[in-house]
Amino acid sequence: MRDRTSLTRFKTDDGSPELEAVFDEVTLHPFSAELVVDVADPVVAYAKSMGMFVLAPDDDALDEIAAELERRLAEKIAADGAFHITTACGCFVCR
Repeated sequence: MRDRTSLTRFKTDDGSPELEAVFDEVTLHPFSAELVVDVADPVVAYAKSMGMFVLAPDDDALDEIAAELERRLAEKIAADGAFHITTACGCFVCR
């Protein structure tokens, strides 16, 4: 499996000091948005693709977690018409 340490250690809210140690100029360009999802499948597929972030001992446990996520999302969508996801990310420009 590929090492993905950077996905868990390097964040927009705390990455500047690490970059500033190497680059003269570091600028963060933040971006936030809202996703409105009216079906559960894409959210479940995304969550399953990020399986290394779920504390599941094996694939069966991950499938159980995904099934529960799908159930809860479907319940929320049925009640509210959609599931709202706030996103926050950014891009560092270093020179």
